[in-house]
Amino acid sequence: MTLIYAHRGASAMYPEHTLPAYEEALRRGADGVECDVRLTADGVAVLWHDDTVDRCSNGTGKVSSMTYAQLCELDIYHWRTDVPAVSDEQTRIMTLEQLLDLTTSHHTLVRLALETKHPVRTAGAVEHELARLLRRFNIHEDRDRVMTMSFSWQAVRRSARLLPTLQHVALYEEQYRRLREATIPRGAAVVGPDVQFVLDDPTLVERSHRRGREVYVWTVDDPEIATRCRELGVDMLATNRPGDL
Repeated sequence: MTLIYAHRGASAMYPEHTLPAYEEALRRGADGVECDVRLTADGVAVLWHDDTVDRCSNGTGKVSSMTYAQLCELDIYHWRTDVPAVSDEQTRIMTLEQLLDLTTSHHTLVRLALETKHPVRTAGAVEHELARLLRRFNIHEDRDRVMTMSFSWQAVRRSARLLPTLQHVALYEEQYRRLREATIPRGAAVVGPDVQFVLDDPTLVERSHRRGREVYVWTVDDPEIATRCRELGVDMLATNRPGDL
C-alpha cells in the first residue's frame, strides 16, 4: 500500500499551510499531512515554505526576521482568489504546535511528514525546537506517526541524533541526482526523490528497498502517475490533491 500525504495540506483546494487546507486533508481521508517548518525571529516554529512571506501573504520580508506576532498580522489566505470564505482566525499563519494539536486530537491516526527548511541563520535550532514540541505531545518516539525530512542532509543527521526512534527522510534536489547512493546519510531510513527522478529511473525504488530504505516521492497530483508509483512499490507520496489520489 502506498500512503498518501497531503502536501502542505490539501493545497490544491485551499492556500498552502493554512488550517482550512489541513482540515480539508483530514476530511478527504489523507493518511498523513506534510508541512515545512521555519523559526520566527522569536523562536516560534511556524509552517511556511519560502524564506520570505512575499509569495503567500499580503506582506513582505523574511520569516526569520519577523516575530510571531508580526506574522500573525499578515493575511496568508487571500493571495488565492479561488477559495471559500473563512473566519479571520483561519487566515493567519499556523504554528507547528497548532498542527500537532489538530492531528493528535483527530479521531484517526494522522501521520506527519515534517520538513525543516535550510539554509537558515539559526542553523540547527529548528530541529531542536521540532524535537521539543514532539516531546511535549509525547510523539517523539512514535515511528508510525512521525517522520522528519530535509533537503539538508546535515539536518537529516541532526534530526536522527535528536530523535533516534523516528524515521528520517533524505529529500532529493536536482543537484543530488548525480550523487552516488552511498552518500545518503546513514541516519536516513527513507529516501525522498522527486517523482520525475523515479519515473526516469524505475529501479530506484527496488534498489532502495534492497538497502533497507523506504521511498517517499513528491509531488504527485496525477492519478495515473500515482498508480505508476504504486506499481513501482513507492511507500509514500505527497500530493496537493489527497482526495483525488
